[in-house]
Amino acid sequence: METRTLQVNPEDTGTRLDAWLAGQLPDVTRSAAARLCEEGRVCREDGTALAKNYRLRGDETLLV
Repeated sequence: METRTLQVNPEDTGTRLDAWLAGQLPDVTRSAAARLCEEGRVCREDGTALAKNYRLRGDETLLV
């Protein structure tokens, strides 16, 4: 999978990361999104890895 940059919108605030990723990436199921998080392959722009149960803050940029 190639690296993708995804922008979180303010209306997504409070949504679980794994569920949001599954909605943003059509080829990725929620369980696959959770695995990406567990493998440390989802992070903020500063390189901080995010857990699958991370709640989105809105208006942030994520790298997958």
